[in-house]
This record gives sequence, C-alpha cells and structure tokens, in this order.
Amino acid sequence: MRNPLILALLGAAAISGITHPQDRFIVGILLVPIVVGGLLVWALWNPTERLGDVKAAVVNLDQPVKVNGQTVPLGRQLSAGLLDSKHDNFTWVLTDQKDASKGLASGEYVSVVTIPENFSKAATSTAGAPSDATQATIDVRTSNESKLFDPAISQAVTTTATSV
Repeated sequence: MRNPLILALLGAAAISGITHPQDRFIVGILLVPIVVGGLLVWALWNPTERLGDVKAAVVNLDQPVKVNGQTVPLGRQLSAGLLDSKHDNFTWVLTDQKDASKGLASGEYVSVVTIPENFSKAATSTAGAPSDATQATIDVRTSNESKLFDPAISQAVTTTATSV
C-alpha cells in the first residue's frame, strides 16, 4: 500500500504535466517541506487563543491580618481576583496543596499559584516600622509540559495582583 501523501504529490505532478519520474521526484522533494511547514505553522499559530482549555490552580494558605482594627485578607482578594479574572482565558480552580501537587504532576493543571500563609502580613508590613518591612511573595509552579504558557500565566498573575 502506498503512502497517501506520496500519491497526492504524484497526482499533483501528473496533473501539472510532469511525466518524467525524476521530475516527479524533484517536485515531491520540494512540496513535502512546504506541506510539513504549513502544518506546523497552522498547529502552532497563536496558542494563547486556546487558553480557555487550560486549567491553573490557586492554593490560598494566607492568614488575614488586622491593620488599624480592620481585617485585611489580601490572599483571599488575590485568589478571588484570579478566579474572577476577565483578563485571561485560563480556567482558574481554587484547591488545596495536595490536589494541586497531584494535578500538576498528572497534567490536569499547567500551573499552581500558591499564596503563602504570611502573604497579608508581609504585604502590610510597610504599615509598621521600616525595619520590620518584608517582601510579600507568591509561589508559581508550572508543569514541564507548559513552558509555552509561562509568559501568559505570569502576565495573568501580575495583572491580577496589581489590581487587588
């Protein structure tokens, strides 16, 4: 049984009036890279349009703090901002550490954003003495298969964090 791609190329060569086998071979050699390149461009064209199919997890371990008598739950606000985000096409899921690790390993989640338990305390530490100020951080882990989405994930988290 002959390869359908080769038969199609030979058919195209025959239709165009190329009858000599050596000329058909040359046409085939020229057309195969063009067809393969076209398929690759089509498959990889603007992959961020398909982010609606991508799930990312949010793990909120943050403990709210009181500043001037008011409760400040910055971790909860950041989580809510990611879950309700209109700026990206990710499907964000609020989960716990165990499920997030399992989902990242299995490929269910392409990314896990973990908000540590001292996030609100660190973020509001500038309200006190300057020597007590600490930097608030979050942990973003991605699957080895999701390197294509890393910039989009970073942008989504950054945009949401700066708007909270």
